[in-house]
Amino acid sequence: MKRKKQLEGKIALITGASQGQGKAEARLFVERGARVILADINEKKGVKLQKELGASAEFFKLNVASEEDWKELIKNIKATFHHLNVLICNAGISPAPKNIENLKLEEYLKVVNTNQIGTFLAIKSSLSLLKKAKTASIITISSTAGLNGVTGLAPYASSKFAIRALTKVASLELGQYGIRVNSILPGPIDTEMLRPEGEWGIDMRKALANSNPLGRIGTPTDIAEMAAFLASDASSFCNGADFVVDGGILAGTFSPPDSTDPWEA
Repeated sequence: MKRKKQLEGKIALITGASQGQGKAEARLFVERGARVILADINEKKGVKLQKELGASAEFFKLNVASEEDWKELIKNIKATFHHLNVLICNAGISPAPKNIENLKLEEYLKVVNTNQIGTFLAIKSSLSLLKKAKTASIITISSTAGLNGVTGLAPYASSKFAIRALTKVASLELGQYGIRVNSILPGPIDTEMLRPEGEWGIDMRKALANSNPLGRIGTPTDIAEMAAFLASDASSFCNGADFVVDGGILAGTFSPPDSTDPWEA
């Protein structure tokens, strides 16, 4: 299968599509033949991306944590597209680290509502459209923080662990309809969160690159490529699985080449 034809004829709904990984996924999917429904709470950026991608993309404003927003979106998709082949639950947030002792309940719930509840509503709301496609793919976005805890990120890690569990339950329930459900677990990716202009307010890219076996952090396109594979027919027997895209940071303890070898001390 030629890559430029990889997703030809497929209709994909991508949440969190206006920036970062979602934006890269949208661009790649259009490039490879899909029609893309861009869903995001940021209307300004979403409309700008729609104009860039042209007739192959359509934008809808969406708060993923709102069941009413989901009902309206699905109603619009039914009227225009009639079915879905792909759902990517990409929308998510990660506020600056804060220890549990200092964390307010509303801060915890804000992350859980967007990341975890948003993914649940995406899957539940889209099922009627995905079933019409006969064969379809749901792709959730967890994180390496969905396998290992991270100090200061209780809400984020909790939501990402939960997304993995939800993915596996959905894969067991939906396989009978020809719907595959898999999760991508990105490591550090060069998005707004890691840059000075992000919510954390610091540039973490160099430090994270130095601590990675490949000597770099990931790009949004690295995640988009994995999403394209899972959306395509090439992954037709992949179901209920975690696909880690992290450059090897979960492989074990890593010592950078220029660091002192502790075993030689």
